[in-house]
Amino acid sequence: KIADNSVTTLATSTGPHGIATDGIYVYVTSFNTHVINRVPVGGGAVQTIAGVLNTSGNINNQGTLARFDTPTYLTTDGKNVYITDRGNNQIRKYSIATGVVTTLVTGLNAPNGITNDGNYLYIANTSANNIMRYDLNLGGAATVFATGFNAPYGLAMDGSNLYVFEGAGKTIKKIIIATVSVSTLISSVGYTDGNLGTTAQICVAASPCDSS
Repeated sequence: KIADNSVTTLATSTGPHGIATDGIYVYVTSFNTHVINRVPVGGGAVQTIAGVLNTSGNINNQGTLARFDTPTYLTTDGKNVYITDRGNNQIRKYSIATGVVTTLVTGLNAPNGITNDGNYLYIANTSANNIMRYDLNLGGAATVFATGFNAPYGLAMDGSNLYVFEGAGKTIKKIIIATVSVSTLISSVGYTDGNLGTTAQICVAASPCDSS
């Protein structure tokens, strides 16, 4: 946890990957043990809220009766936690109120990053090289929102724009949500601080940029 320029350890967890908070709890995936954990934002004991340690599967149920296969990233709207279940190529939903896990999206291709604006989920469909969108109000199937990426991995948004970190493309791109206009913010390979589009660099050429 970072506050007032001070870094402290909130909790320890095996294989932490995705992280999100509703202001009460911090939710964390443990991708290599197939569970979803949470810890109070003020610190405390880590609690497994969904899945069973070191037990993979594909089961919708309540809490620890549910099963995941390599959950990676997650996002929350305060009522639900939405989880990228990469090994099952699905997006799962954990209800904060009831602890019940359900499946929202199937048929993805090695999905990773996920974010939401309260109305839609945006999903980095990594091996399909596209961004998918799911309507949280209407439900149904996810649709292709944007294409032409090179292994999109991490996602973040500010409400008007979606930011995409390409793992294989080694770039950070911006999508204007209203127009689905895509631009490149950083594309230089290396590690150098500086201005966007000029001296700023990310990623070592020989290394993957599978990050968020």
